[in-house]
Amino acid sequence: MFYMVRFVGMLNWKRGYFQIEAVKKEGGIQMASGDPQRQWFPEMIEALREQWNPEFTWNELVHFTEQLDTTLQGIRKERNLLPPIFYCPACGKHERSKVQRISVNATILAASRFEICSVIEAKELSKRWAKHRKTQNIDRYGRQVGITQDVVLPI
Repeated sequence: MFYMVRFVGMLNWKRGYFQIEAVKKEGGIQMASGDPQRQWFPEMIEALREQWNPEFTWNELVHFTEQLDTTLQGIRKERNLLPPIFYCPACGKHERSKVQRISVNATILAASRFEICSVIEAKELSKRWAKHRKTQNIDRYGRQVGITQDVVLPI
């Protein structure tokens, strides 16, 4: 027996609170509409609320982002969420997009989006992150550019 979660209505758009109901499904796995495209699941938002610290060092923020990304990849694997299919107008193919990851800047902006910090604080931190990336020659995930790492993400 499988259960499907169905979106009922939005209670507070900015905070991401929504009303859902569980629906019993016989015979197969059903996923909630929109889940393949979703980056921020409720359990990740909760972790962001509980662990966010505006005084994070860059290394702590990178580590926290990696934890959130690991959680996201685990959710996708556990729920069997494949990346969405897109259509390429140039070649006419339908293909799955690549597995998306969470960048450090996405974590900063999510803190603002879910009202964990103010928009002004997020913009300031985002600008400082961009400057730090440029001076330290690191990518959007906080890794040194030019150093190849074998990263295996669950599909």
